[in-house]
This record gives sequence, structure tokens and C-alpha cells, in this order.
Amino acid sequence: MKIFTITVALFLLGSHAIYKSPVQDTMPGGFEKFDMDDFTRKSRASTPGKVNLNDFKTGNGIRIVRKATADGYSEEQIQALPFFYKTSKKFYASGFIKEKGQEFGDLTIDGKGIKIGKWYYFNESGKLEKEIDEDKKFGKFGYLQLLEFLDLEGVINIRNGQNRDHLFAGFESGTSGNKVWNVKVIKASVPAIQGWVYKIDGDTGKVLESKALSAD
Repeated sequence: MKIFTITVALFLLGSHAIYKSPVQDTMPGGFEKFDMDDFTRKSRASTPGKVNLNDFKTGNGIRIVRKATADGYSEEQIQALPFFYKTSKKFYASGFIKEKGQEFGDLTIDGKGIKIGKWYYFNESGKLEKEIDEDKKFGKFGYLQLLEFLDLEGVINIRNGQNRDHLFAGFESGTSGNKVWNVKVIKASVPAIQGWVYKIDGDTGKVLESKALSAD
């Protein structure tokens, strides 16, 4: 058992600069519209099971995946390494924005990540109805401190993004106020399942459980 602590200097000079989600600074909270014409054109030019032109990378390495859903459209933007977050957007059938924000903990396409930062919700007329700061649900040991901890453990690297796509984190907040991180990191480029599992107190950073995953 051990307690992980983080200094204020390390938090300011390391975490925020390296992988803090910049949603508040770079993602406007205002109205936007899905480009249905471009989506339809690329869908028609795609080859099912082989080429999907609505799954592409931008010049700065961000992967964008656009899909039609049962009630509209969705778009996911997975940031280039070493960033540990993705932007998720949902749109109404009209193309008007429905909700948008950023996620952490599962960067796979359609993965159920943990909402972080500010999320924006709109009605069908495009009016902003509510804005929620998802960071308020975390304890003193939030996702930034979690990433620092995993980096110091050597299971990820926050400077180059190593194992980013093999990191899966869940966050629980019980009725009694207990906050807990459940984390699994799988070794990249290993055929069999190998890696590490952690259960960490979301307020103190105390490691409640930890074990290595082996192929045996």
C-alpha cells in the first residue's frame, strides 16, 4: 500500500502543459452545425469494410470519425499523441449541435470515456440550454494526478503518449462520498494480455489495490 502525492510545482509545470484538456480555451461553447453535405459525399465515395472517408486524420494528426446515428450524427476527434483525451460531439438530424465536450479514460472509437472539462448542451433550435463543469465531480486526486501517477509508475509516458490507447479508466463516486479510480493499462505490442490494474482513492491518491496482469 502506498500514498501518491504530487507537488504544486509539478502539477503546474507538468500536468497542465502536457495533457490538460484545452476545451475551455480552444473549443467554443457556441452553436455549430454538422457538415451533412460533406459527410454524404464522402459516405458515397467510401467502400464498406475497406475505405471510410469519414474516418481521417487532419494535418496536425487529429483523427476525426463521423457517423450517422439513429437520431442524427456523431463526431469524435481523437487528439494526436501525447494528449490523453478526445472531443465528442452529437448532432440532431437537422445537423444542429446537440452536445459537445471532452472525454478521458477510453480513447477507442465509440468508447465510453469519462466526461471532463466543460460540456455544452443545446436544444433542437440551437440554443445553449446548459453548461456543466464535469471536473467538479472529481476529488482532490483527479485525472491529471492520475496520469502523473501512472507516468511515475512507468506504465504510461505523458511526454510521448506511450500506452495512451491501451489505458482504460473508470471513475466511481458513491452515495457516501467515496471517490475511486479503477484503472487498467495494457502493454502495447504484446500479443497476449499483459499489463497492470489499479484501484485508487479519488481524494487521497492512496493505492487501494494493484496487480500485474500476465498471460498465464
